[in-house]
Amino acid sequence: MTLEDLGNAGEFVGAIAVLVSLVYLALQIRHNTMTVRAGTSAAISESLARVTEMLGADPQIARVYMLGLAGDSELSPEERLQFNFLFATYFRRVENAYYQQLRGFVDSEHWQTTERTLSSSMRTPGARGQWERSRSAYSDPFAAYVDRILVEGGTNSAATQQAVEPGAE
Repeated sequence: MTLEDLGNAGEFVGAIAVLVSLVYLALQIRHNTMTVRAGTSAAISESLARVTEMLGADPQIARVYMLGLAGDSELSPEERLQFNFLFATYFRRVENAYYQQLRGFVDSEHWQTTERTLSSSMRTPGARGQWERSRSAYSDPFAAYVDRILVEGGTNSAATQQAVEPGAE
């Protein structure tokens, strides 16, 4: 075996090693992406569950939220402020979920549950009124998304898809 033959064999072994490394790296990246997506979904679920837990744990907070959603004018100024903060807390968390979904970090099944809950909330007079008063506090793309939900009166996966791929219906 000549030195040239040894060099060629070395190049071949090196090429195989590079190929194996690339396959391993691709598998690691795929696994990491799945882990990031799962972690993001879990964090969003936990964040939204804390709002639900807060409402369920305190009858006074639940009362204010229910009356606020109903658009009840009997709320005191302090209760109205409390409803405003509850609404803002929920909407900031949904806005985060919206952006994570646009970036591909939340799977479509998880996003659908968040979207359905948002749509259900937006059917109430209090949520609609609060949205009109606070809309400017949110990003323009998210505000346009919620506005489309209000117009369509239901879930808006097509609007989310359009935000990801303009022109998609």
